[in-house]
Amino acid sequence: MKNNFFKILLIMFCIIVTGVFANGNSAKKTKTVRVLNVDVKISIEQAKQLALNHSKVSKNMAKMTKIRLDKENRKFIYEIEFYTERKKYKYNIDANTGKVLSYSEKERSSASTVIRDDGKIINTNGSDTEIRKTTKYIGIEKAKEIAVARITGAKKINVTNIQMDSEKGRKIYEGKIVYKNTEYKFDIDAITGEVITWEVNEN
Repeated sequence: MKNNFFKILLIMFCIIVTGVFANGNSAKKTKTVRVLNVDVKISIEQAKQLALNHSKVSKNMAKMTKIRLDKENRKFIYEIEFYTERKKYKYNIDANTGKVLSYSEKERSSASTVIRDDGKIINTNGSDTEIRKTTKYIGIEKAKEIAVARITGAKKINVTNIQMDSEKGRKIYEGKIVYKNTEYKFDIDAITGEVITWEVNEN
């Protein structure tokens, strides 16, 4: 009788221990979602929201034009593109961690500043057009200040390249910043100081 009793206790103990380990393993198991026959941890809707949160654009102001799951350097990433009334945005987001790997924002052509050969600026925004004469540029140092102000901790010494260029008749400062293993590329309007293009790529 005693032997049977101890056998029953041993069996019950084994069942309890097995259940504890099984629950522990299931708790550690990370939830995944199925996207295009691929298991990832971030859903399409979550990826879209991460991009919107990062860009500080509200959902009702954004028009999504592209969202695609792709594989790059053994990583699954979401490629997301959307636009607002004034800007276009592109994002690459890690489909498992939700980390923003790279992004860019660019002014749309509907709102632009064009510098003519005679030195006049044409500011166009919808149907409104204003023409005024000027030859004053903000200067390279000011352009550096504007660029590094967008990166916490960066200084003008981190600007590795900057030069004046012309894009579709518009004078711009085109430059690059390298800071904390991340490369930033920018285009800044040489007259207004507006950041036209901003690209970020982590090394």
